[in-house]
Amino acid sequence: MLQTPVYVVEIYTRLSAMGDAGEAAAQGLPLLFIGVVGLLSFARPVATQLDHLTQAHKPRRVHLLGKIPRRLFLGVLYIGIGLVVVLPLALLVYRSHSITTLWEAWVTAKEEWVLSFVFSVLTALLATGLGYGIALYYKGRMHWLHGAGALALLCTGPVFALGVIALWNRAGLGGWFYDRPVILVIACTGRYWICAALPALLAIRNTPQSCVEAAKNLGATSFYRWRTIELPHHLPWLLGGWCIVFLLSFGDLDTVLLIAPPGYTPLSVRLFSLMHYGPSALVAALSLLCCILILGSLGGALLVRRFLVAR
Repeated sequence: MLQTPVYVVEIYTRLSAMGDAGEAAAQGLPLLFIGVVGLLSFARPVATQLDHLTQAHKPRRVHLLGKIPRRLFLGVLYIGIGLVVVLPLALLVYRSHSITTLWEAWVTAKEEWVLSFVFSVLTALLATGLGYGIALYYKGRMHWLHGAGALALLCTGPVFALGVIALWNRAGLGGWFYDRPVILVIACTGRYWICAALPALLAIRNTPQSCVEAAKNLGATSFYRWRTIELPHHLPWLLGGWCIVFLLSFGDLDTVLLIAPPGYTPLSVRLFSLMHYGPSALVAALSLLCCILILGSLGGALLVRRFLVAR
């Protein structure tokens, strides 16, 4: 978006200029290698910390600040939040000029709004269901499928999109899916489902086993135990995973840029196209509406989560 020549942008630029999918995939291998090394290095420590998190009755207080005064730390923290959150939002409001600009931004891109919102919601639902189903099947244990999901996330967007194109862009049923917006749901689910699977794993590990065992001793079936005890406890965790996948899918650019079917333009791609002409008032208004939509969706999700926890 900032037109900065970072590595992923260079991969996309080479692919667009030369059309060599093999070279683009080869360019993505260094990032994939770094990601695999990091995944292998941190897999066991992270798993150990997750086990401690799920087994501990009370959270441990970790003193990360040392001798730094708490007020000084909070002051620096608030300044950082102001610089990276409040100031950009204020600039968006200033650059939007007026309410009429916001209305114009909605009218000129309402199809992109609807497409991005619908496919992000469907992606989040599908990814959450997939991650939860795998976690239930393996009873909350890590599996090689989770490693595959992590690798899909570690791939650069253009490289992952190339894999989607090679798999689905063919005659027959695959081509039917590839020429329709459903390919956006398939691609983003394949890339981000691991972000919903990890909260599902934590949910299953935090299930109160005493209640489950009590219901089992009273003769309750496995489905009844899951419906009445386990699922209500899992729902707040699953909602958190849903929110993460929704955010990642709604803001995804490097994957959907290559696979968006003709005639179907996600909002992120529309913003990317408009940025070529500079940050105009229309771009600022579209970005501000994005923030409003995302904050509204997350606010609604938090209210639902609060209701679920209260129950």
